Amino acid sequence: MLYVTNRTSKGFADRWNGLPFQFPPNEKVPVPPEAAAHFFGFGLEDRSRAWKRQGFTTERDGQEFLKSFLFSTDEPKPLEPTPAPQPELTAASVDEPIGLPDSDPKAAARRKR
Repeated sequence: MLYVTNRTSKGFADRWNGLPFQFPPNEKVPVPPEAAAHFFGFGLEDRSRAWKRQGFTTERDGQEFLKSFLFSTDEPKPLEPTPAPQPELTAASVDEPIGLPDSDPKAAARRKR
């Protein structure tokens, strides 16, 4: 499996073998090598077919487009969860009722007694 990173500021989408592929900016997307060859000419000596498929008419523009994608066999690293800050507990906050405030003023008045 290859991982393709779109280094442009715009998303890119294409289809291979009936399957849609989305390449959001700066995200690694898993792609079969055959699909990467189809989209980007990956692994092919002559990549002109790939840039012509994407609508580029000059080799310079096509090569610039293809250079915008980075190929890797390294799996993306999972994001480390960031713990949410915990509020400091005080004696007063421990005694406060838990839950949403009542919209019923009578129930709120009974609770204050």
